[in-house]
Amino acid sequence: MTGMGSPTRRNWKPRGLLLGLTLALLAGIAPITDATAKKRSNTPQSSAEEVSGPLTIVVSLRRQRLHIFDAKGLVSSAPISSGRAGYRTPKGIFTILQKRRRHYSNLYGGAPMPNMQRLTWSGIALHAGPLPGYPASHGCIRLPSSFSRYLFGLTNLGGRVIVTDEPVAPVRIAHPALLKPLPPGNPPATVQTASLVQTAGPGATPHSTDLLLGVTAANAAETLGSEKRTRASVAAARAQELIDLEATLTRCRNEEQEIGAELTSANLALRSAIEAVKTAEVELGNVHGLIDATASAKSKTADEMLAFMTKNAQVEGEEAIAKAMAEEDTLETKMLEQIATYELALSDEKSLRRLIGDRRLAAGQAKDHRDGILRRHIAARKAAVAASAALDKAKKADARRDKPISILLSRKASKMYVRQGYDDIFEAAIEFQHPDAPVGTHVFTALAYTEDGADLEWHAVTATTRSVSRKSSKTKGEVIQTANLPKQTPGNAIERVNIPQEIRDQLAEHLKPGSSIIITDEGRSYETGKYTDLIVEFR
Repeated sequence: MTGMGSPTRRNWKPRGLLLGLTLALLAGIAPITDATAKKRSNTPQSSAEEVSGPLTIVVSLRRQRLHIFDAKGLVSSAPISSGRAGYRTPKGIFTILQKRRRHYSNLYGGAPMPNMQRLTWSGIALHAGPLPGYPASHGCIRLPSSFSRYLFGLTNLGGRVIVTDEPVAPVRIAHPALLKPLPPGNPPATVQTASLVQTAGPGATPHSTDLLLGVTAANAAETLGSEKRTRASVAAARAQELIDLEATLTRCRNEEQEIGAELTSANLALRSAIEAVKTAEVELGNVHGLIDATASAKSKTADEMLAFMTKNAQVEGEEAIAKAMAEEDTLETKMLEQIATYELALSDEKSLRRLIGDRRLAAGQAKDHRDGILRRHIAARKAAVAASAALDKAKKADARRDKPISILLSRKASKMYVRQGYDDIFEAAIEFQHPDAPVGTHVFTALAYTEDGADLEWHAVTATTRSVSRKSSKTKGEVIQTANLPKQTPGNAIERVNIPQEIRDQLAEHLKPGSSIIITDEGRSYETGKYTDLIVEFR
């Protein structure tokens, strides 16, 4: 929940006393007077004062009235008209998700919804509209026109809105079990984030690590030296974290580029080696063709010589003998040339086979060299991607660092949920004392730092309690004696939640004015999603 702005404080009243009384009578309640405001708040407020701290808006469906509270108490109130039968306004813990001065319904024929402040993405909102004095809307909370303008200017996105049956009001609370922030402190010397990250180790989990930096609070304190962790020292560490991550990303990208250049050269060398093998293999193929052709020619010449010898075995006459001898010389020369060509081709084949073997070996070595560089390049690219993701995560965390956190402690789910700036940043299993006994629904809001800055001032609203039969209630086979059940008060609620010290230390960094803690019997509402805070609905 974000802190509210600081417009001039004034108690809103409808224009004209008669109109105010008429609206109040139609709503079936008495108008809130200055005396009522003083009764509801221990700190009376004048119209000249400014709104102090985060606002809490409480809507009472039974009384058909809205009240605005700040750190000092009641700011203002006005009548409303909530959802009629069949379109009941949901009860629960909401925040303002969207604000538009001019808005038109996309569910009900473009009906105007001036000064719209959205509570759910399913269609529930605060806006100006007719007030007949009873529930008449399609689920939204209608406000008087001038009050809707006043409220619109008073709130910020993330403002807390509690919708209940009966009117409720926040009360100041101080309890040792409430979460505490880090002390203010002074920033230490520059901290190297890399050493902090290394301290966490590869086995770090969300339960053992800091929400933003990735190290435990204990490890961070150890790395920071003997000085105690403070808001200032952690802020310095976070700033250094961004510097270190930027440097890491630059180094990773440079390394990726350098290895990429090596990879390009290695690929060229490998392609050249492969081409050399292919060239030699083509030459070997040509030699094989020559060997085959020469062998065939030799065989043919041998056949010709055999035929010649058979034909001229008994030749007579000088002229015939001379002619036969000339033909014999021609055949012998032809045969000798073919034999020489064949033997040379065989020699070439042998040489080419050795050459191909050598070139294949060289190509294999080039491939191994290229593959080694490729593995380095892949690792460098992964490192660059991881560094980029880490930097992006750190930047997002840094952007939301000044925003308060919302903590939901659910008895139903036995879980703690933490959101900051609509992002889930932490989740852990927790235990409740008397887990079968209802705890109610209570909203604690951090109003401001104490005077010394070492703690927070809180107020709490009990939004609803669960009734239990006076006799007994059987849950999971056990009988709960109602006489022994703890009362459903904010103090008892915070006492019943067992939050490990390690988690308290982790959350301490992010606690600030505007942060809230919701302790409830209910689970997280299905309305909780992207671009919402933690939403709880109850019966």
